[in-house]
Amino acid sequence: RKYQYSDGSFAVHATAVDGVLYSSDMTRLLCYPPARDAGTLILPGTLERIEDGAFRGASALREIRFAGTAADFSRLYIGSGNNILSAVGVTFCAETKN
Repeated sequence: RKYQYSDGSFAVHATAVDGVLYSSDMTRLLCYPPARDAGTLILPGTLERIEDGAFRGASALREIRFAGTAADFSRLYIGSGNNILSAVGVTFCAETKN
């Protein structure tokens, strides 16, 4: 499910996909809900930044997949307090282009 949040000015500021809060253009992950019980998260290939503490308290998260390449992921800014990314590890589910 996808929801969009606005301040009433018709500008969308944030989008929630399956409870995970992203910027409206899906380039920033703002918050992964600590109470989310899904063990797998698929990050969009459009992601450029994971905000500080976005994964704080995400104890049920067991698998992270990135819909992009390893090179794309290496260019991401990953804010502090997101140690779960190292603990769980990230797999890549994009096909490389030749």
